Amino acid sequence: MEYVVYAGCTIAAVAFCVAYFGLPTSLNQVKAGDVVSFDYLQPHQDYKQRKFEKVVDKYAMSAEGIARLNATSTYRRNDPLFKRDGSLVVAQDIHGDTHQYYTNRGVKVRKHFGMRPFVALLQRS
Repeated sequence: MEYVVYAGCTIAAVAFCVAYFGLPTSLNQVKAGDVVSFDYLQPHQDYKQRKFEKVVDKYAMSAEGIARLNATSTYRRNDPLFKRDGSLVVAQDIHGDTHQYYTNRGVKVRKHFGMRPFVALLQRS
C-alpha cells in the first residue's frame, strides 16, 4: 500500500515539474493556445526573458513579406543590427500585453503543459 502512495506522489511531482518548468521546444513548433517561456534575442539589449506567455496566433512570413516590411516599415529602420527573419508569433503576457516575436530569435523555449488556467487567472488580476 505504501508503494501506491509513493508512486502517486512521484507522479504528482513529475507532473508539477513538467507543468511549471516545461519541456524544451522551439517557437517554430508552438501553436495558438500554448503557454511558453523563452529568452528573446534583442540586438540592442542582448536578451530578455519572457515567462508564461500564451500564444495567441502565428503568422508565416514569406521572403516577399519580409522584403515589403523592410522597405515600408519605420521600425528600427536605421538599426544595422536589426534583421527580420522567420515567422511571427503573437503572444500575450500575464499582464495582458500583446507582443510579436520572430521565431528565429527565441532561445531556451519551454512549453508548459496544464498552465493555461493559471495564466488566464493571472491575466485577469
